[in-house]
Amino acid sequence: MKPETLYTNVGDAQVAYQVFGDGPDLVYSIGYFVSHVDLLWEQPDFARFLQRLGSFARVTIFDRRGTGASDPLTQSGGSWWEDWVDDLDAVLAATGAERPSLMASTDAGPMAIAFAATYPERVASLVLMNTGARSLPAPDYPHGVPEEHRGFGRFLEEAWGKEDGPLPDVTWPARAGDPEYRRWIAQVQRAIMTPRRAAALWAMEMEVDVRRAVPLIQAPTLVVSTDFPLIPVGNSEYLAEHIAGARLLMLEGRGAFGWLEDAERLLEGIEELVTGEHKPVEPDRVLATVLFTDIVGSTERAAELGDRRWRELLDR
Repeated sequence: MKPETLYTNVGDAQVAYQVFGDGPDLVYSIGYFVSHVDLLWEQPDFARFLQRLGSFARVTIFDRRGTGASDPLTQSGGSWWEDWVDDLDAVLAATGAERPSLMASTDAGPMAIAFAATYPERVASLVLMNTGARSLPAPDYPHGVPEEHRGFGRFLEEAWGKEDGPLPDVTWPARAGDPEYRRWIAQVQRAIMTPRRAAALWAMEMEVDVRRAVPLIQAPTLVVSTDFPLIPVGNSEYLAEHIAGARLLMLEGRGAFGWLEDAERLLEGIEELVTGEHKPVEPDRVLATVLFTDIVGSTERAAELGDRRWRELLDR
């Protein structure tokens, strides 16, 4: 059952969020490609993932300003990801999550990094999925968005919200041939923002650089990466190397949501990080050896001894 959508105020704006499940607090912000708290539940893979999170945590999902069911993002004089930090802070206050685990993917990652570095005492643990500390490569940062994808904003404006367009192939190639997935993601994108706004937000995100915050993170951290050309694995490796004690989890799958192809392994990692426990999985297979033998002349010997004495001989 889909949880109720609630709102909290951030200045003059309102941010939409939902709370479900039971356990330690986990606050999750997904990338803006599909950030819509209501429509996420209409895609079976996302719904199963969220339900599984709710089986071991009290989960809060929210739409940052400018996405989903929340108000538009207006220029406040600061950086857009700093505005999103304010959104996260307001959601924590509204839900009473005093020291939650934070989970963020793709463009939501810088917000979670900045919050964890600024308020270390308020973050129990951190999960960063297919994200990075900087958008563009630099002389001391050879990662970021590859050069062949720098014009992705123009691509977004042309492809955004089109069921027969190329975005389903970018977001999740394994589901690109599924008409229901194509219908769903096109509907979600149209509900989130206009094509022009999607391109403008991409251009804003090309300015992000939170590398100075990365070494300040004190929370236990799980860094997750799949084969996603827009955010190559080097971005995740950088985070894992520069966050003390961070663990890098490489998953099967391609695209922004490729981690859903390896969801159970990801969920096990999240559960262990958030709860401090690793529940054993009930086995459905057993490793066994079956030995077949034959005894030379057994047929003749059995006939000679009779059934009872032959069985006794076999037992011995």
